[in-house]
Amino acid sequence: AADYVGRPADEVSRDLTAQHLVVTLVSLPSSGTPGTVIAVEPTGDVQEGQTVTVTVAAETKIPPGHDKERKPPKAEHGGHGD
Repeated sequence: AADYVGRPADEVSRDLTAQHLVVTLVSLPSSGTPGTVIAVEPTGDVQEGQTVTVTVAAETKIPPGHDKERKPPKAEHGGHGD
């Protein structure tokens, strides 16, 4: 399963389907690159025809007014007893 983490979801889905597994894709907001695999369940040996859940990084939407990077407030001019 670790071999699939970080790879494009469509590529992983094709690989698993070619191994006769049933793929369920789940999107989850993540700091990872959108469209890449962040988890695969179950791990270890799987049987042909078994369902494998592939969790894919979804684009994290930032609410308006909430920047990714917080910038300190700008200092006001003056304040030196002028």
